[in-house]
Amino acid sequence: MRFALALLLCLSLPVHAEGFLTRLLNKPVPGGVAVIDLGNDASAPKARYDGKPVLVVREDDQRWIAIVGVPLSGKAGQHSLEVDGQAHSFRVEPRTYREQRITLKNQRQVNPNPTDLKRIERELDEQTRAYRQFSPRQPSNLLFDKPVNGPLSSPFGLRRFFNGEERNPHSGLDFAAKTGTPIKTPAAGKVILTGNYFFNGKTVFVDHGQGLISMFCHLSQIDVKVGDELSRGAMLGKVGSTGRATGPHLHWNVSLNDARSTRRSSSVRSNPDPPQGPHMLINAQNSTLVIIDIQERLFPAIEDHTTLAEHSAWLIQVAQRVGVPVLVTEQYSKGLGPTIAALRDGMADEAIIEKLHFSAARDGELFRRPGGERKQFIISGIETHICVLQTVLDLLARGNQVFVVEEAVGSRRASDKALGLARMQQAGASIVSREMVAFEWMEQAGTDLFRSISREFIR
Repeated sequence: MRFALALLLCLSLPVHAEGFLTRLLNKPVPGGVAVIDLGNDASAPKARYDGKPVLVVREDDQRWIAIVGVPLSGKAGQHSLEVDGQAHSFRVEPRTYREQRITLKNQRQVNPNPTDLKRIERELDEQTRAYRQFSPRQPSNLLFDKPVNGPLSSPFGLRRFFNGEERNPHSGLDFAAKTGTPIKTPAAGKVILTGNYFFNGKTVFVDHGQGLISMFCHLSQIDVKVGDELSRGAMLGKVGSTGRATGPHLHWNVSLNDARSTRRSSSVRSNPDPPQGPHMLINAQNSTLVIIDIQERLFPAIEDHTTLAEHSAWLIQVAQRVGVPVLVTEQYSKGLGPTIAALRDGMADEAIIEKLHFSAARDGELFRRPGGERKQFIISGIETHICVLQTVLDLLARGNQVFVVEEAVGSRRASDKALGLARMQQAGASIVSREMVAFEWMEQAGTDLFRSISREFIR
């Protein structure tokens, strides 16, 4: 049975299926990464973006891909990549980052004096030259390791206000850690710059190859020197609070073709920012329920599938009662069959979305259907660790708020479901129950809607 299901899943792929790196990295938004297929020539093509050379690697031993860093200042719309003298276009989607407000006691770190400005200009030139280095070496790994043990304290892309004045956005990740905590390089590389800078404090730059540069700053101690070759996991320094810092932490950013990027690693998913504040509540006027791939030929293999179907049907009925749009996706329906009748019956044709990508959010069709324009998505479906996971990660990358209903998602194996839920939660999704969704949709007691739903759906 599992072999047959695996074969059907393989059949669901397009002829030129996306490889592992493309699925992992391709998030073409300002501050993100665009992965472009360059074909399968015998030798590596030469690619340039905005006049700068771009990282090119062979994916899955099949095709060459360009991994392009899109700057935070990049605009949504069509962009051009030059490949061996020919223009290739790709689209950058919009992305909004939230704000962070920081109070500093040292006013010079907000409004430097003329002497400071001369120093800052000199240091900026030095660091810019490091970011623009492009060595021929191939990166040892593109799935980066976490460089320090500590929780993420500030995500990528924040619009930053120091003492009420807006400054450059946050172009990296901050990890809270005690002074003296060891910092390890996330991939092999060569130390190309060290220094003690006005804003960054003690800083190390590591060249991983082909324009892929890591910068680590605010260190208390630097344990490497320019020219050192570092193996993956080698210690390069220790956490501190030098430069413009309110406390001990590591600031780490990664640059691709001189564009600071949010795509760090699967273990440090900084994109997107977890939703904050009162907007975490689910709102019926701003949310859509998405039922992912609960289809006839895969459904029977899912653990406790009968209960999952009941819970999904419950969500659909409550959503329809409160006026929340419902969208249903089907993965390669010729092979996996249609959505089970208990969920599909009564659905309008425009609510059914046929797909080939595992992620329902990948090709944009989801956002062209009624309800697809909304900010919040409530997720039910199968399998938790494949199509549900990839859809959720793509939605989060677009800046959507995502709520995964734990009792309405499933996998063939309980362990896969648990891992999928854990990864989604780590990435910024909220794991919720059916009743949490329903009561947030209703907002208050004492209404006819509340009485009706309570009587029919709440046990």
